[in-house]
Amino acid sequence: WRTVCKIYVTAADNTHWIGSGMIIDNFHVLTAGHVAYLHDHGGWAATLEIVPGKDGSDWPYHHAYSTLIRSYSGWTSSESDDHDWAMLTLDRNVGVYTGWMGRMTAGSSSSIYTEGANIAGYPGDLDGGANMYYDFDSGDGADSYNHYYWMDTAGGMSGGPVWRIQDSSRYILTVHAYGRGGTDSNYGTRLNQDKYDRIYTWIAADSAPTDKPDFRDRGNSYTSVSDYNVEAGVDPLTVNCDVEN
Repeated sequence: WRTVCKIYVTAADNTHWIGSGMIIDNFHVLTAGHVAYLHDHGGWAATLEIVPGKDGSDWPYHHAYSTLIRSYSGWTSSESDDHDWAMLTLDRNVGVYTGWMGRMTAGSSSSIYTEGANIAGYPGDLDGGANMYYDFDSGDGADSYNHYYWMDTAGGMSGGPVWRIQDSSRYILTVHAYGRGGTDSNYGTRLNQDKYDRIYTWIAADSAPTDKPDFRDRGNSYTSVSDYNVEAGVDPLTVNCDVEN
């Protein structure tokens, strides 16, 4: 559960949205393309704030920000649901503390796409997306690009992981993207061989971020001095300064 993230999105037009994501190594996150590139709101998101394992008001691993967003032109140029995914490079090595899931791919006819699967994320229709929710159900097959499944989803869960458990380990199959409701199965962008390989290529092109200090000055707005003119041994002096972890 530590590897599943809430994502706060500030779009290029300064509108605000929520999504989900998954940590895949020390400083990378997978999410949906429409969480990172919003066609109707100016394109690339201005800010993506990632909160791993958010539990109500508790942010157990604080937060990270995206410093680089990658996606396919099939999403950014064509808005194709075949390529509705993105990878985020983070400004800190939060995965050192959370760990991450593995990844798995197979041919579209593989039984892994019809067997039981798991999904988690931050649905906006429950608690306004404050808490993580999870579901397990059977898959409904796959095609060249997408994976279909019967797990319950809602807006805000886009970008969350669809995973299977094999030999007691968890492997991401798909990036959740769409809930269709009614009698249709929900679906997302599966990690086909091309996308599975591309993740390794993108990761290899990045350098790890420089770790930040454990504690740092929170800034002038959290600092105060009771008086700037004092006489030693006569006038009281109070100084307040906050640090953040």
